[in-house]
Amino acid sequence: MEGQLEDKPETEENCSQCAPDQSDGQGTSDERRGFIEGTGLFSCRTSVAPWSLRDVIVASVLLFPVGVGGSLGLGLALIRTGLVADKTLAAVLGSVLLPTTLLAGAWIFGVRRHKVSLNSLGFRRTSLTSVTWLPLVALSIGLSATAVYALLAQWLGIDILVPDQGLEEIAALDGAAMLPTFAIVGLLAPFAEEVFFRGFLLAALASVIGGLRGALVSSAIFSVAHLNVGTLAPIFVMGMLLAWLYLRTGSIWPPIVAHAAQNLIALTVLELPIETPAAYLQT
Repeated sequence: MEGQLEDKPETEENCSQCAPDQSDGQGTSDERRGFIEGTGLFSCRTSVAPWSLRDVIVASVLLFPVGVGGSLGLGLALIRTGLVADKTLAAVLGSVLLPTTLLAGAWIFGVRRHKVSLNSLGFRRTSLTSVTWLPLVALSIGLSATAVYALLAQWLGIDILVPDQGLEEIAALDGAAMLPTFAIVGLLAPFAEEVFFRGFLLAALASVIGGLRGALVSSAIFSVAHLNVGTLAPIFVMGMLLAWLYLRTGSIWPPIVAHAAQNLIALTVLELPIETPAAYLQT
């Protein structure tokens, strides 16, 4: 990403950076010429996806179960073969297959199938502000919303709604075991999830139903995909913020930065010699 960032003001004129790669022959009609108009906070334009919702659905149906099942299977295999003694570490190492399948889905059914460049997934040049201040704003709102939600759920005494992602178990891992945890949970997972849910899914949805509705639907799917009742609301909110970053800038880098920062902050706080309720953190 070095050498690709320019400190340009985020003006409507600069939305041309959201334009799709035209070298693939796409954009022959006015509708597919290059831009999707957003609404309200999603006012900046992002490019029309060259793939369809059908491509996203097929990729999800075929590969998501493989990723989940493969991750569980690899984790169990690591334990049963004695390669890894700690169950939490085995689960973390096994989980590497899920982000791998997400990346594979976006690549196979998006980039490769339609013979387009990685620009179509949002790997585009963006401004310095877009990868610094905008992610910071989104991250601040997201973390605050998670903390308020957790406090409210605890105050109401509704245990099933209290966020619980098993972070206490991760906090119990020793120093050496935290290295792969930071790599997988802190870096690989956010990268893959943003490529799939924003660069692949949101782009397809926004091309059909517009930026705002696409953000709502993709954020709901993103939330449900985490398979955790307690995190449905906070992850939905964070999904909307990440969608805003993508639609606002036309680049996948800002949501990747915000998402990775969120996960890395949670993992780092868990390692600090202070008592922080895991419900207030989110990965």
